[in-house]
Amino acid sequence: MKREDLVESNVPKGAFVKEKKRNKIIGLMVPNLNNPDHTQFVEYITNKSSERGYSVSLLCAGQPDETFRKDEPAQFQFIERMAKNNAAGIIMTPTYFPLEDSIRNMTRQKALPYVIINDYWTDYRKDNHLCVDQEQAVETAVSYLVEKGHSFISLWMTVGDYWKKTAERFLEVLKSKDLPISDTSIITGEEKWLADGVKSIKTGKISALIVPYYTRACFINKLLERNGINIPKDISLFCLGTIPRYYPNYLEITGTINPMEQIAEEAIRLILKNDTFAITHRFFTVNFYEGKTVQHKGE
Repeated sequence: MKREDLVESNVPKGAFVKEKKRNKIIGLMVPNLNNPDHTQFVEYITNKSSERGYSVSLLCAGQPDETFRKDEPAQFQFIERMAKNNAAGIIMTPTYFPLEDSIRNMTRQKALPYVIINDYWTDYRKDNHLCVDQEQAVETAVSYLVEKGHSFISLWMTVGDYWKKTAERFLEVLKSKDLPISDTSIITGEEKWLADGVKSIKTGKISALIVPYYTRACFINKLLERNGINIPKDISLFCLGTIPRYYPNYLEITGTINPMEQIAEEAIRLILKNDTFAITHRFFTVNFYEGKTVQHKGE
């Protein structure tokens, strides 16, 4: 390869991006399509790539027991294929935490531009990273619920969420508003809910519940219904990442809306820069959607 075929970047002398021109293919890696955020994101990436004349190659990684092989994980096969096709780059959400470092290291080794979306769990300092500002989202949730007269507010997360900073910010906001903090302020896991959460609602220790992810908010709604608890009559429900669109059996949940279209636009822009050295970190502000799952405490 001639020197003029290499593209210089803002890096130490002698370091160059390996490709002059890439093919009009963008790789997209998501763990599943159960989360409506992922479904929307795939739609936005596909449409916006098409508008620019690019096609999208999608890997839906699935659960580890479905597609994960210790000798050759699907993620590695996908990266290898994208490199052989000289793809423009890969846009990826975290798919399997034990593999994340290896996935990103392999992508760097293949000199593929890549962007990480919504990583709340691992160290992304070496990566282009675009993320919903969940700390701002939880501030929005608490402020809105307080306006509706709620003071006993709880945050529910599954054991595997690891939203440590979000949980810390939640407690900080409660403290700043002089709201009570107890052992039911943060509840983790379904078993904990069955043991303590339902009882706390029925005894008035929790009047409003904040839940990450639309699908989990729907799950909580069904769980509470089975235990004779009505939303919003008995408890108000606020979702971090609600979906203001009509899906089958749609539940119109009040909450914050993740700006996935803006994130998709920025992710494609970073990929098409074709710069494997520049690093961008950006947090996106959420929007608010008033559904039908929050009721004023006095009503």
